[in-house]
Amino acid sequence: MNSLFNKGLGVAPALVALLVLGLAQLLAASTARAAGDPGTWQALYGPSRNGAAGAAVLDDSRHRLISWGGDLTTTDVRVLGLDGAPCAWSILKTTGTPPAIRDGHAMVYDHNHDRLILWGGQKSGVFFHDLWQLTLGGTPTWTKISQSGTLPPPRTESASCYDAGSTRMFLYGGLDSAGSVPVPGDLYSLDLNASPP
Repeated sequence: MNSLFNKGLGVAPALVALLVLGLAQLLAASTARAAGDPGTWQALYGPSRNGAAGAAVLDDSRHRLISWGGDLTTTDVRVLGLDGAPCAWSILKTTGTPPAIRDGHAMVYDHNHDRLILWGGQKSGVFFHDLWQLTLGGTPTWTKISQSGTLPPPRTESASCYDAGSTRMFLYGGLDSAGSVPVPGDLYSLDLNASPP
């Protein structure tokens, strides 16, 4: 899965992502493993408070974790290379106007178009339901994307995932603008091939 989320538990999403990624790497590297053997956890970095309540995705084509947002006061895109130990964070230089600082947003890696897709979230009680992309080929560039169809209401802490077969982002549940009321189990899909999506 290319999308990893922190549900406001105060755990750095990058650390959670790295633990999951370590499991995926171990599984992929082992050809002699018995069916059903889940592998072994391996700590790759941390602990750290590198953007708690932010989001992180795996850019598998470049073998790196990309993190954005959370309880930081910057719109920097943070990258953790996964090609060697020790893993180290760096800042990805981007152009364009980035989204407003926020946490609890949904983010996926659109493998078919080599870009991050970011939706929603909140900051200081202001809830968003805007859609952004960060292209990753060439010079990484932020662009706000216009949306069509039935838009999900503003919310934070939604679960999301990406389906490469249909090039769709799925968004499920979360918290509404009251901040404590779970949104009913609604599910939205966004066709990332459409223009606008």
